Parts: sequence; structure tokens; C-alpha cells
Amino acid sequence: MTTQDKFEERLREIKTRLMEIEGVSGVGVGEHEGSLYIIVMLKEDNKHIRARIEHLMRDIPYRIEISGNFRPLRGMIDEP
Repeated sequence: MTTQDKFEERLREIKTRLMEIEGVSGVGVGEHEGSLYIIVMLKEDNKHIRARIEHLMRDIPYRIEISGNFRPLRGMIDEP
């Protein structure tokens, strides 16, 4: 199993747990100089949420970004 395979497996394991945290608006993957890390997007900065994320992510590189809420772009999705 490659390093990327291990990273993606770990991401699948943790993504649901991260998204269950109130205040987390998204989870993604970033890359810097050939190294992968998880991006955790927050609606707003909060030290309690950061502490929960730090506890979950202790064995995998990550970065927190303050993104605010996500909204669908009008006309970009099929609306009923």
C-alpha cells in the first residue's frame, strides 16, 4: 500500500467524524511539496472546535481554514 493509499484510507475513516463536529463546514485534501494533508474548513474560528479536531487528527497532517458557510451557487445545481 502506497503512502497516498494509506492517507486516503485514513481520510475515509476520519471524514465522517470531522463532519459530525458542529462548526465544521467541509473537509478536503491539500498538497505541499509532495506531502498530503487534510484541510478542515470551519464556519468560524473556535478554540473548542480546534481542540476536538486536534484530538482526532493527532496522527495525520492537517490545516484549518476559516471558510464560513457554504451555499450552492444559483444555476450551478439542478433545482426542483
